[in-house]
Amino acid sequence: IRSQCDGFSRMHSEPPELPPIRPPPDFAYKGRRDAPQKEFWSVDGDHGLLARQPLVSPETAPFSRNLSPPMLEAFQAVWNLALRIPALCAARGPFYDAINAASGKLAAMQDDRAVAGLSEVAREHLMTTLTHIAAGCVATGHKKPPRCVEKPLQVVARSVGRPPHMDFAELVLNNWNVSEIACVDRDDSQEEEQAANGKEVGPRFRHQVVWRFLAMPDEEWYRATHIIMHEEAREIVAAIRVGHVAMRDQNDIAAVSSMVRIGAWCNKFCDYFDAYFECKDSRTESVMVRRLEPFISHGGLHDLTSEETACWVYCMGSSVLLPALHAFFGVQMCPVMETDNPDVESLGATMRRTLQEARVFMPGPHREFIELLEKPGVSVRQYCFRRFGAKSVSVEVLHDLEAGYNDSLNTLVRFLSRRVHLVSRFFPPLAGTFGALNSDIEAAMQHSRLQLLKMRQRVFRSMQQ
Repeated sequence: IRSQCDGFSRMHSEPPELPPIRPPPDFAYKGRRDAPQKEFWSVDGDHGLLARQPLVSPETAPFSRNLSPPMLEAFQAVWNLALRIPALCAARGPFYDAINAASGKLAAMQDDRAVAGLSEVAREHLMTTLTHIAAGCVATGHKKPPRCVEKPLQVVARSVGRPPHMDFAELVLNNWNVSEIACVDRDDSQEEEQAANGKEVGPRFRHQVVWRFLAMPDEEWYRATHIIMHEEAREIVAAIRVGHVAMRDQNDIAAVSSMVRIGAWCNKFCDYFDAYFECKDSRTESVMVRRLEPFISHGGLHDLTSEETACWVYCMGSSVLLPALHAFFGVQMCPVMETDNPDVESLGATMRRTLQEARVFMPGPHREFIELLEKPGVSVRQYCFRRFGAKSVSVEVLHDLEAGYNDSLNTLVRFLSRRVHLVSRFFPPLAGTFGALNSDIEAAMQHSRLQLLKMRQRVFRSMQQ
C-alpha cells in the first residue's frame, strides 16, 4: 500500500499472520474516553515517538485560551519570526535585526515566572520555535541570539529539562503538523476498497514540516521522512511492550512474534530507502548538508566537526529509536572493536561520544524508556538464554527463538546499512570511513547471533561423556 506524505511516498507492508497474543495492560484503555491522558513525550502515544500534539499557530492552538493577550502577542511574534528564517538567513541576511525590531512584542516573555508557568504543550512549542530562531542567529554569524530571545529560551529550556540548543526533538519530533489531502492528490482506490469492506472512510491527512532553515526539497525530504519514521515507530514500541509481557509470562510464541514485527518494520523502511536512493540524484544532498551545518552544528554544547555531524545524522541525533532497538536485542550500538585503521577507530570513538551526549537532549520519557530497556536481564537476548537453560523447553521452541532472533538481527543490520548509505550521500568524503566502520559493526552483529541448538548439542555431548 502506498500513501502520500507531503509529496513523498511511504511504504506499508502487511504483517505476517501470527497467533493472537495478550496485549500489555497499558493497552486496556485504548479507544476509551476514560483513558488517562498521555504525557507530551509519551512513547506509547498515538503518534509514536513524536510529540503528542502538532505544532500549530498560537492563534489556533488549544493552549492559547489560557494565555494573556500580551503573552499571546509574544507567541505570535516569535511564530512570525520563525516563518521568515529561510528568507532572512540566506546569505547571512538581516534576521538578527528583524528580531531586535520585534523585541517590543516579546516583553511578556521576559517574565521568568510567566514563561515557567505555561502549560507543558505551550512550553514545548515555545522551546521548538525559540531554538530555531537561535539557530538562525548563529548561522548568520552571531554567537548568540538577542537578549529578548535568549532569556525566555534559557527559562523554557530549564522547565522542559533539556539544554537550550537545537537537537532532534526540536528539529523533527516536535516540528510537525497535519493537513488534509486535497482531492486531486488522494488515492481513491484505497478508499473504495475500504468502503467495499464495510469500513468507515473519513478525511485523510498527511504530515508536513513546520519550521525550515533552507526551504530546499532535500531538507524537506529529510525532515518529513524522519517524522513519518518516528510516528510509525509506535509499532516498534508496541512490539517491545508485547515482548516484555511475553517474556514475563514465558510465552515463547509471543516473544518470537514481537521480534518478527520489529523485523517487518525495519524491512519496510529499508525498501523505502532503496526506492528513494535508486531514483534520486545525490549531488544536491551534500550541498544541502553544507548549507544546513551552520544551523545544526554550532551553538550547542560545543561546535560539531564534520565527523561529529555525520555521526549525529547516522544516529538521528538524540532520537531514542536506534538505542531502543539495540537495547531490546541486547547488543551494543557501536562496540569497541580492534581495527588497524586509525580513521575507523577515531570515527567509532566519535560515534560513542555522540551517543553518550545525546542522552542529555532526549525528552524525559524517552530517556526513561531507554534506561528501562538497558536494565540487566530485560533484553530478548537474555530471555533466549534463560529459556535455553530451562529443561522443559523443546528443541522446536529453541529453533523458533534462535531463528526469530537472528532474522530480526539481520533486518536491523540491513536498516543500519541504509543509515550508512544516507550518511555517505550527505558526506561523500566520509563514505569510505563509514563503510569500513559499518563492516566492523556488521561483523560484531554476526558474532552476536544466537546458536542455541549448537549449544544444546554441546551440552548433550558433554553429559554423555
